[in-house]
This record gives sequence, structure tokens and C-alpha cells, in this order.
Amino acid sequence: MASPPSSAVAGASVAATALADVLAGLSRTLPVPAESARAGLSTARRIGLIWAPRLLTLRDAAQIGAALVSATQALARDAAPGDAAASLYAAALATRSCAPSSASPALTRAYGLARALCVSLEAACLGEAFLAEARSDFGDRQAASAARDRITAALDAAVDRVAAALGQPAAFLLTSAAGHPISPTTG
Repeated sequence: MASPPSSAVAGASVAATALADVLAGLSRTLPVPAESARAGLSTARRIGLIWAPRLLTLRDAAQIGAALVSATQALARDAAPGDAAASLYAAALATRSCAPSSASPALTRAYGLARALCVSLEAACLGEAFLAEARSDFGDRQAASAARDRITAALDAAVDRVAAALGQPAAFLLTSAAGHPISPTTG
């Protein structure tokens, strides 16, 4: 078993590499045009192979976080809304295991930057999933209600983590995305 990263920066580097894999998986599973998938995979490779190993400062971490979120948003918006939500929910769930962990309280505190990177991508995936659900055409009230239930469950599972890692404004944005109306296209 590999030893845990020994600092905040090392932990963030490990998390960024794992998050790049999540982005690559999302690029492969979302039904998007080939050009969009290639762009997502290119960003994932750049993060995983170049930026993450060279992460040395908070600015580097911010650049990685911004690239992860931007690529996720681009992929989600290029996908058909009805097809995007499931992959986005799965990617959000995958981000939860990307931050390193340790029994050491000092290292656990040091991994806060890594957790913030993970939660930022989780929030982006969930926000886009919520918007995809809102833009989807549901054939009946039951399907629309099931979508609302998925959104509520995902929001309840993530909002406290988002608030703790990224602050109340980020939690508010996620809650706002979850609040978009969902209605069936037929009675």
C-alpha cells in the first residue's frame, strides 16, 4: 500500500490526478459529439499528466479546479439533457473517493485543499445534472416526480459537504440549480 501524501500540496496533486480520471470517464460516457469528448479527454490528460504532478501552489490548484469545472460544464451542455443526468450523477459520486485520507489528524486537516478540489467537481457535476433534469422532456408526472426525487436525494447528500468545503455561496448556487422547475411534457 502506498504511503499517504505528506502535505496539502501533495494531497491536492493526488486528488487532481484522480479527478482527471473522473473527467476522462465522463468524457467517455456522456453521449456528446466526438469533438466534445476529445476536448474533455484532452483536458483530463493535461490535468492528470502535466498539471497535477506539477501542482505547487494554491494558484495551480485553482487552475486545475477551474479546468475541471469548465470541461464538465462544456461536456454536460453538449449532451442531450435526457441522457446526461445519469452520467453526471455517477461522476459526482466518483469524486467522493478522490481525496486522500489518513488516520493522522494533521494530514486530515492538510487534505482540505484536496477535498475542496473534489467537492468543486462534485458540485459542478450535480449542478449540471440538476439542470439537465430540468431541461429533460418527461412523458408523465411519475417520471418528472422521479427526477425531482433524484435531485432532492443528491442535494441532501452533498449540500453540507459543499458548504463546508467551498462555503455558503457555493451551497446556495447548488441549491438554486436544484430548484429549477421540473414538469412533464404531457398531462
